[in-house]
Amino acid sequence: MSDPVAEDAANKAAEDAKQEAEKPQEDKKSEGKKSSKKSISSSQASTIKSDEVTPVRTNCCCCVCVCSNNKSYGTTCCGCFPVKCGVTTIGIFTLVLVVFLAISNFFLLLNEYIHWWHPTILLVLLVPAVIATCFFVVYFTRDRMKTRGKLPYGCILIIISFSLTAIWTIVYYLAFYKQPVVYVGMNGEYTQVPKKPFVFFRLLQYVVLIAAYTYFLCVTQDYKSCMKTEKPAADDKKSEKSKKSDKKSNKSGSKKGEDAEEKKDE
Repeated sequence: MSDPVAEDAANKAAEDAKQEAEKPQEDKKSEGKKSSKKSISSSQASTIKSDEVTPVRTNCCCCVCVCSNNKSYGTTCCGCFPVKCGVTTIGIFTLVLVVFLAISNFFLLLNEYIHWWHPTILLVLLVPAVIATCFFVVYFTRDRMKTRGKLPYGCILIIISFSLTAIWTIVYYLAFYKQPVVYVGMNGEYTQVPKKPFVFFRLLQYVVLIAAYTYFLCVTQDYKSCMKTEKPAADDKKSEKSKKSDKKSNKSGSKKGEDAEEKKDE
């Protein structure tokens, strides 16, 4: 016959051991939640700090302008203008240029000597430039890390669009346009331009624009890199230490739970 008092004491001891083993795990969960909240708040704080800048006043030719801040000060566009002023000018120039090209290509539909599908293809090839213009417009609404990061990609899209447009212009006027001269105009009012000089000057225009936007790509990339802030390495070290401590505590808690179960079985 087994003693009931001894059995009750053994059961109580097993329950106490289980509770002691579960306590550190609950403490770890609460600590993990707190650490995750701290990491989220620290990441939000780092993004806020990266966007917070202090303006720097510089003497212009006739006034005092605020075209740079503590991060972009010293970075220039074309060697003399502040980089932010250069990026803003690039965005305005892009908006005006893309609108002008879209309108001029659309009015080519009214030219009787040009096939209707030629301006249609030109408008389709202008779609990447329109997307790039949207990137600059979004940047104008708010200057932050996400909007600045898309500006170099916008310049790349414009380079691709103008390259394809130049290639298609050469192919059309040399292979599909059967008139001996190019008729420029609409509604019966046309001016005759020799075909080869017309194609040459159109190609020259696109080459100049592609070269300009290659430089604009470098300017926007410089502005993006100078406004970017790196996360401190101390936070990474702390996170690694917390992960190691959590693993150790999990192992110790599991061992205590196994010991309590063995005692209960005995």
